[in-house]
Order: sequence, then structure tokens, then C-alpha cells
Amino acid sequence: MRRVPSGLALALSLAVATARAAAQAPNPVQAELQIARMAIADAFIASARDTVDGHIDRAITHARRAVSLAPDAAEPHYWLAAALGRRALRTSFRTALRAATESYREAQQALRLDSLHAGAHAVVGRFHEELSRYSRPTRMVLSAMSGEPDVRGVSREAAERRYRRAIALDTGAVLYRHDYGRFLVGSGRLAEAKEQERIARNLPDRTPADRWLRNDLSALIARTEPR
Repeated sequence: MRRVPSGLALALSLAVATARAAAQAPNPVQAELQIARMAIADAFIASARDTVDGHIDRAITHARRAVSLAPDAAEPHYWLAAALGRRALRTSFRTALRAATESYREAQQALRLDSLHAGAHAVVGRFHEELSRYSRPTRMVLSAMSGEPDVRGVSREAAERRYRRAIALDTGAVLYRHDYGRFLVGSGRLAEAKEQERIARNLPDRTPADRWLRNDLSALIARTEPR
């Protein structure tokens, strides 16, 4: 029996998953969001770079469609922000800056529509965390390049406040425990990171990516611990 090329097999499986999501969703907006959610989960789990990037592109495409269909709903803006945030972490500097800026603006729009949206708070937290790695003069340049004045005021303190807010709003989400735990590792606070890892281990799965997120945080902590 002739073997199906891996790229074609992936394309076929994605087409089937997309059709199934569209059929099960109660309306077109939910169909687009379900596909975007699936694509982001797949991006976490996948290992090959081109496959990961393909999932992220798919998530961005369907989240944009959801935003166009429901511009006054917070959830589409959040999923577009989440997808763009993943893109910003995996591309060239200029493209990353554009994606990060748009991600931040979409997250802020989600919060204007729903100030209690946990995911949007987490996205803003990641924006602060990533850009606070740069010096203040560099952030001034980045702000001018991106047209986003908030770049100048980013800080790790603001990142932590946003991560903690996301967890307070949704205590059962593995993703926020993972992101905050990773932040704590980067801050040299291993004991606190281990506590987030412990909590995450005891939470039930909500998405196919949750197991990967737990294992990723555990591996990061293990690599960081003194020998």
C-alpha cells in the first residue's frame, strides 16, 4: 500500500478536523474560534518547526475571521491576540514586533469588552514580560518603530500582576499556571515555580495541550535547579 506523504496526511487530517469543528459549532463565530483553539493546541504539541508555524498561521486566519464576524465580542479578539503572540515568539525581529504589537492591541480590545477575561490578562502579561527584557532606551526605539506608546512602560512587575490576575480569574487553567511558573523560573524564584507546577499537576485537562504545558514547565524547572 502506497504511503501518504506526511505533509499531505497532515493537510487531510486538518481538513477533517476543520470540517468536524464547523459541523459541531452552533454558529459561524464559534466554528472559527473552535478551529483557532484547536490550531493553537496543535502548535504547542507539534515538534517540527514548519508544522508549528502552519498551525499558528491557521489559528491567526480563523481568529481573524471570528473577529470580523463578531467585532464586539471579547473572545475572538482574545484568540487572535493569543495566536499573534505565538507568532511573535517564533519569527524575525521586525515581524515579531508587528505581531507582538497587534497581539497586545487585540488583548486590550478584549479587556475593553470584558475586563474579567483571564486569557487577555495573560497575553498582556506576556507582552510585558518579553519586552521588559530590553533596556529602556531600546524600548523607546521599539515604541517608535511599532507606534505603540505602551512599549515604553513595560515591566516585569506589570507582567506578574497580569499573570496573577489571570490565575485569580480562572484558577483551573493549566496555561496560566504554566506561563506564571515559567515567569517565576526566569525570576529565579524556583520554590514558587514548583508550587505552580504542583497545582498544574492536579488540575484536570481542558485542552489537548495541557499535558504538554505541564511537562514543559517541569522540564524547565529541572534544567534550572542547581546540580
